[in-house]
Amino acid sequence: CVAVEDSSLIVLKTSLMVEIFEEHFEIIRTVLTGMSAQMLDLRHASGAGGGYASTQWQPDGAPPPPMNFIERLSYLRSGMQFAGSKLEALADIARQFDEVRLAPGDVLWRQDEPAESFVFIVWGAVEADREGGVKARFGPGDVVGFLGPFSGRNRWFTAKAETAVVGLRLSAEVLLDVCEDHTELALEMVASMARGLLDVMLKSLDGKEGPK
Repeated sequence: CVAVEDSSLIVLKTSLMVEIFEEHFEIIRTVLTGMSAQMLDLRHASGAGGGYASTQWQPDGAPPPPMNFIERLSYLRSGMQFAGSKLEALADIARQFDEVRLAPGDVLWRQDEPAESFVFIVWGAVEADREGGVKARFGPGDVVGFLGPFSGRNRWFTAKAETAVVGLRLSAEVLLDVCEDHTELALEMVASMARGLLDVMLKSLDGKEGPK
């Protein structure tokens, strides 16, 4: 960074910031809310696709059987790569998942409904449709509905199952409770969201699609 005019700065060491976050989790919650709201605003301004790269996934065989705890934990490790080797925190999250099974045409939620949870798609395709805008398609490996509950806003699109769908649903408050007990996970989550936000900002400037 280069100063373009006389400036006064406050410089904090990373170690000090971590200590502050550990003692005052509400700061992390506020940061997550602000970044989620900013990313949601960018999605709104990104045109008909909302800045999403729609999946090309097509059904291959039948949906998988109900998932046990180990399978949920394994899926979570691949779906939340920022969590790395934090197995204790991931196990706490995996225990809180609700498995969701939808038939084609079933609605996960409708636009403008209150947003309290988000869904990891394990198998199947979900359509996102917003009045006057977004039309996107999500598939296995995608997380749907994350920005609403973390930004404190209502659902900004209707989510409907295009095919049979198997997903894992988690309350945003449950994830935040786990993060409060595992500060390192919370900090990795903030860093991951910051990278995602920067990516969306840069790609919106280039006129390209943003990440999932």
